Amino acid sequence: MNIAVILPSYQEVNNIAFVTKIIDKGLMAVQVKFPEIKKVVIANIDSSSPDKTSEIFRKVKTKNSKISFITKGKPGKGKNILFFLKKYQEQFDIFVMLDADLKSIKVDWIEKLISPIIRRKCDFVWPLYERSRFEGSTTNHFAYPIIYTLSGRDIRQPIAGDFAFSKKFVKKISHLSKPKGAYFAAADSPRPGRGNLPLYYPWFNIVPAESSYGEILPQRAVFLMLLTNLRSYVKLECSLKIFR
Repeated sequence: MNIAVILPSYQEVNNIAFVTKIIDKGLMAVQVKFPEIKKVVIANIDSSSPDKTSEIFRKVKTKNSKISFITKGKPGKGKNILFFLKKYQEQFDIFVMLDADLKSIKVDWIEKLISPIIRRKCDFVWPLYERSRFEGSTTNHFAYPIIYTLSGRDIRQPIAGDFAFSKKFVKKISHLSKPKGAYFAAADSPRPGRGNLPLYYPWFNIVPAESSYGEILPQRAVFLMLLTNLRSYVKLECSLKIFR
């Protein structure tokens, strides 16, 4: 079994080393617990950061292998993720996606994200963040209610940037057309929607340093983000029915 941790980035020179070291420790721990894991890699896909984020990533000393890519043009998280999946979807069995700006990431996050897939409980793992009810404004007041209404699934963090999914999931969504917004800031996690792929939700603790209390995205940004997500739900739901 092969695992890839995808770390898209843009101007995260001050945090990329910290996140990479935690990921490395997490991967070492899961390899001890799951001997069936044969290969792991930490992949940084950077959007040509002017602050040399990718250079710092390459200099970080880790026990596990690292690979680094730099994409050109307009920075885009979705573009970086799709770039890696297109290039390596056949080489890995589990993909983990983590944000490069994480400050509360813990070593056990890696196990929490991948163990349900290894144990064949699901094909997609979403986090449950422990946070104040006054935080996560965009999620609580916009994304969650709309996604729940349309999909009927209780997905508490539908726009989370930290998640894991199987090769099976990648293959089922790879042929779908992608709206323009999916390549840039509007894209966080791929959307399983109401299809027959099982989901799993591990519990994550978020420290106050990442609090979003008092923040909310501009109205236009929220609209574009949700529009992109809704399109993905509809397309994926229709697509997954074919596989039943």
